Amino acid sequence: MRRFSDRPVALARRSSRIAAAGGIATLATLMAAVGIARSAELVGYQANFESPATLDAIDPDSGATATPAPYQGCFAGSALFFEAGSSGFVSGLASIGQVLYALEWSAASDIFLSRVSADEFGCARLAPVAESPVGFSGLESLAYCEIDGMLYSATFDSSVFPHRGQLVRIDPGTGLGIRVDPKAFLPDDHNVTGMDCDATGTLHAVTGGFAAVSSRYLTIARTSGAGITLGPTGADFGELQSLAIDRRAAGAMGIAGSSLLAAGSVLHQIDPASAAATPIPGSSFDTVWGLAFPLPEPGLDLLGLTGLLSLAWMNRRSLRGAPAH
Repeated sequence: MRRFSDRPVALARRSSRIAAAGGIATLATLMAAVGIARSAELVGYQANFESPATLDAIDPDSGATATPAPYQGCFAGSALFFEAGSSGFVSGLASIGQVLYALEWSAASDIFLSRVSADEFGCARLAPVAESPVGFSGLESLAYCEIDGMLYSATFDSSVFPHRGQLVRIDPGTGLGIRVDPKAFLPDDHNVTGMDCDATGTLHAVTGGFAAVSSRYLTIARTSGAGITLGPTGADFGELQSLAIDRRAAGAMGIAGSSLLAAGSVLHQIDPASAAATPIPGSSFDTVWGLAFPLPEPGLDLLGLTGLLSLAWMNRRSLRGAPAH
C-alpha cells in the first residue's frame, strides 16, 4: 500500500530552499504540480424501475443529490447509461481509487462486474470488465479491500433451508468470483445488501432483513468468510440496501470508528458500537441500491499546504533581514 506520510516533509524542505532563494513563484508552480488532495464524493446508484437509473453525488449530512463531478458536463445530468443486453439494474457499488465498479445484472439475470466511465458525451456509462459473468447469483453488495486489492460480495440462497449466504472474492481484473471458503457460511437469514471494507481488511455489512430476522449489522472476515452479528439496526424491513464507511468521520484510511452510511429510501447513519441506524432528516430517494465513498485522491492536504506557505513566508522574511555577503 502506498504511503504519503513522508511526502510533505520532503516538500517542506524543498520549499524552504526555494523560498530562501526568493522563488515564491516557483513554489506556487511546485504546489500546482503536486496538487491538493481532492475531497471524495459519496456516490449512490438510485433506481425505481419506472424512471431512468441515476448515479448521484449524495451529501452525507443532508442526503441532497447532485450530478457527480466527473459527469457534470453530461446533457442528461445524473443519468446512468447501460450497454445493450443489460437489465439496467445494479446491486452493488464500490470504488477502486477514483474508479467506480458495480455489479450489473444482465437481461438474462447473469451478474457482471462492470466499470463506470465517461462516454463520448461526458455521461456516466457502465460496461462489463469481461465477457464472463462473476459466476454467482444473489449478489447484492460490493466492497473493495485496499489491503489485498480484491472486491467482495456475498451470496444468499432463499430457496433452501437454512437460508444462508457465503462470502465471494471477485478479481477486479477478470471480473470472476470465487468462494472464500466453500464450507464457511454467514449467519442464517442474513441477506447482505450492503458492504464496505476498512483499512484493516475487515468487511462491514448490513442486511435488509429476511424471514423472522430483521435488519442486522455485522462484520465479516475476508480471509475466512465468517460473519459476526453485532446487532439489529432498527431499520424497517427491506429498507437498508447499501452501505459505505463514512470516510470523513473515519479518516483518510477508512477505519470504521465513528459511523457508517447506509441507504434505501432514505440515508442513515449507523453507529458501529450499537448497530443502530439513525435516519438523516430530509433525505429521500427512490431506492439507493449501491453506495461508494472513495478515498480522497493522494496529494497535499490543506494542512500540508498551510505549513508550506508558512515556511516559505518565514524564510522569505528571514532572507530580507539577513546581512549581505
